[in-house]
Amino acid sequence: MSVAVLDQFGNAYPGVLINATVSYGSTYASVYPSSLSTNINGEATFYVKGLSAGNATVKFSSGNATANVTVHVLAQPVPTSTPVPAYVKFIAGENNLTLLSYNYVTYNYSALLNATVQVLDANGNPVRGVPVTVSLSVLYYKGGGGGWLIGSTTAYTTTLTTNSNGIASLRRVNVSIPLDYGFSYKYACTQISASCAGITTSYTNYTDIGGYAAGSPQPAIPFYPYVITYP
Repeated sequence: MSVAVLDQFGNAYPGVLINATVSYGSTYASVYPSSLSTNINGEATFYVKGLSAGNATVKFSSGNATANVTVHVLAQPVPTSTPVPAYVKFIAGENNLTLLSYNYVTYNYSALLNATVQVLDANGNPVRGVPVTVSLSVLYYKGGGGGWLIGSTTAYTTTLTTNSNGIASLRRVNVSIPLDYGFSYKYACTQISASCAGITTSYTNYTDIGGYAAGSPQPAIPFYPYVITYP
């Protein structure tokens, strides 16, 4: 069950804590985990488990905002040993971004994204059938000596479901990589991340793909196609 935190204008709130409780009918259903922080899209995913036939109310709260969801459990569930997600990892050597070209009008790169993620339980067993959100972001830095992070842009995001091996993959997905022109920065780089059940793993490649000069973003890639790898 995915929950989003938005402001009055419908804008997402990333990094906000959401608390989840069963406010009514705790003998019929449970919710896991009890709290999560929202991702870059202002969303968090919780899991509701039926315990016995009946109705329950799951309450989500963040600050002064609350939302209630009614859950109908229709039958006594069969006990299972379904593993609980504990680790999210990228499969080495299968995650990369290929920059194909740059558009000087839109300030965007055209690119192809490959990503392979695996979800494991605490014992290292694969977890199947769970949603994994894979995102690609551009991070903007300012100043010398490595600089400091001043902003980010989500270039691409999607939610996948793990297979029987706990794996979810993207293969040669067309994406557009923007160089933001809303503020001045020294250089930009890319980050890939994967989130499942409140667990997030991210890798940043510090290859400089662009900077802000002469009043507009400028690409920093010398030739195409240009491959950026993670991790």
